[in-house]
Amino acid sequence: MGKARKESDKITEGEGFDVFALWKQYESIAMHFNDLLLKIRTQSLAAVAAFATIAGVLLKGENISHELRWGTLSAVFVALSVFWVAIWILDFTYYNRLLLGAVRALIEIEAASERNGRVSKIVISTRIEEAVALRGGATREDFRLSKGRWLFYFLVFLLLLALMAASIWQFKH
Repeated sequence: MGKARKESDKITEGEGFDVFALWKQYESIAMHFNDLLLKIRTQSLAAVAAFATIAGVLLKGENISHELRWGTLSAVFVALSVFWVAIWILDFTYYNRLLLGAVRALIEIEAASERNGRVSKIVISTRIEEAVALRGGATREDFRLSKGRWLFYFLVFLLLLALMAASIWQFKH
């Protein structure tokens, strides 16, 4: 362990880290978070669609009473709405912040590449931690870029609410 520590100290005290090599590592981390977010979003959307479809098919039988069918569908859409909000919270309050922190670190590396080919320190974990803890401040650009995410979650939630309302209305009539 002592030898590894001395090698690490020699690198940081000497010439620093190669910008391109560090950028590739940062990019790899950012892409990992991006892939993770895409999987969470698409798999959650698929899960909502699958559960709604399964509930609809199972409750389509002629021997199921009107009240049971629409009461159960109402409960399914309430549960799916809660699930969708939970995924939204997980995305917006954690996973997307991981990605934003990694992107901020990438932007710093790219700015450093304009000055020279070396950087003196690694900051990706620091930027990710700041983003998760909401330090460093959100910018107007961050909000502009998040409109698509808001729209994605809002449209699905709106559909779930409409289906829930229709199910409740059918249940009562």
